[in-house]
Amino acid sequence: MNPSIAPRLPAVLAFAAAAAVSLSTPRTGHAAIDFYALPHINRIALAAGAPDSLLLATRAGVLRLTRAGKVEQIALGDDNVTLLRADPRDPGILYASGRRRGRDGKNLGLLISRDGAKTWTPLSPGAGAPAVYRTLAVSRADPSVMYAGYGGLQASRDAGKSWDFVARGPWDLYDLAASANDVATLYAASRGGLLRSTDAGLHWRLAIDVPNVATAVTVGRRGEIYAYVAGRGLIHGIEPIFAWQTRNDRLGEQMITQLLIDAADAKHLIALNHLGRVIESRDSGLTWHAFGGDRVPASAAAQRGAELFRANCRMCHGERGVGEKPSEAALSNPDYLRAPALDDSTHAWHHDDEDLKKDILEGSEREPRMRAFKNKLSADDASDLVAYIKSLWGPKALSCQGKRHIAPECRR
Repeated sequence: MNPSIAPRLPAVLAFAAAAAVSLSTPRTGHAAIDFYALPHINRIALAAGAPDSLLLATRAGVLRLTRAGKVEQIALGDDNVTLLRADPRDPGILYASGRRRGRDGKNLGLLISRDGAKTWTPLSPGAGAPAVYRTLAVSRADPSVMYAGYGGLQASRDAGKSWDFVARGPWDLYDLAASANDVATLYAASRGGLLRSTDAGLHWRLAIDVPNVATAVTVGRRGEIYAYVAGRGLIHGIEPIFAWQTRNDRLGEQMITQLLIDAADAKHLIALNHLGRVIESRDSGLTWHAFGGDRVPASAAAQRGAELFRANCRMCHGERGVGEKPSEAALSNPDYLRAPALDDSTHAWHHDDEDLKKDILEGSEREPRMRAFKNKLSADDASDLVAYIKSLWGPKALSCQGKRHIAPECRR
């Protein structure tokens, strides 16, 4: 349970700057995929007419994931899909982008599907062609107007058929969203903060009162805005007054990189985090759970450990072991030691049971906040805590725990 060295913010946000790896010609076909062997998820979209399904843009094409955990490949299976975005007025129309596989792989520009992601055709190479888009905003006020980031901000006025450069910034753009009411108003999540433009992207100003890194932003059909801002957490406002409020600041190490609002239920939010995991909320972001449901402690030892965790560990390691949030102190001090996540999203499963119990009872020499619990907790208590922590892990982490994590089959 020792806090690990907090990564510098650029490293935490490497997901946004990392180059795409692959993408080949569109194809159809369905193939089952092991849920626990999912490739990294780059983007997500709601599946039209299937409320219990999500579409996933991955390094292995477009997949469909059901809430029951069934995964199937539906298109672009040889490709790394870096963008997946549904049209706000017709969710059966989707846009994608990416790159062909291999060293000489080419950028594919913008692709379009009119059948719910089953088949894809090229729509435009984009400006500075061919482009690889990672974020796309389609205006609700005028769906023929689109904005995307590649080599700067690009805009299309003909539903994506042709593109022009608008401006060089915002720098390090992570996400874009268009106003629900004004075709010239845009929001950007960027390294420079949560930004707003009222002149179609020519000029930008901070949309909130702090310049903290923002990694995701979305706008609903009624003008409701959700954004993730480092140090603040998930915030919410409504156009045009905004009156920003923090909805949730307990997401731990999770940095939300994409947010979706369910058109059928505005309280239902679905998010992708920087670890490539999907979470959802049914109460406008107040509480979050894994898509398909959280893992729960089944054994008596794990249930006892859950109570011990809530009493002794949750304050630092977060609800269900999601880790310590990137606070203002962590953001401003690269040497700050954050309490790490204890689920299987980071490295907790690289340690065996005895090492984990030792950390609990003896504490950390390099981080005084991780104090020794041996005067408060027994060895049996430590075992119960480890049982609870392991109840948060999936099959891969459980089978690859400890020294086995370096085995080839565990590193894939």
